[in-house]
Amino acid sequence: MIAARGGEFDPGTDVDISETTCRRTIQATDILGIADAETEGLEDDPSRTVWGTECYIGGRVEVGDDLYGTLCFFDQTERDEPFSHAERAFVDLATRWVNSMLERRQHAVSLETTEQQLELALEATDTGIWTWDPDTDEVQWNETFELLLGLDPGEFGGT
Repeated sequence: MIAARGGEFDPGTDVDISETTCRRTIQATDILGIADAETEGLEDDPSRTVWGTECYIGGRVEVGDDLYGTLCFFDQTERDEPFSHAERAFVDLATRWVNSMLERRQHAVSLETTEQQLELALEATDTGIWTWDPDTDEVQWNETFELLLGLDPGEFGGT
């Protein structure tokens, strides 16, 4: 569990997935909403018998094609009415936002790793490179490129 508010859970709590409604969410293709576990035939479900979950709404959190977990809201009190379209849409939007945030984080880490690998490869092979940004007309190059052009390191200050 990464984050929790109220109840018995603290961030970092390990919970057996087989005892949670999240296991159903993982198998679902859409937002899972359970307004009243007992009337929806889940009276013997482990999430109810172990944790007392009476109502639940949640969606899958994915990074790329990989399952990351779930984003869910639950309570130990049943609801009188099913979850509305607006409530389901909110959870869907929140889940999509978390998916997007995690994917951006993953891309940033991947880009940083690639940049570090490129820098190591350039240093190991004494390769000089330059870049030009057509939007700003700015040219930059590395020290090795300066040396290849007969300049002292740092002599070229860019454009």
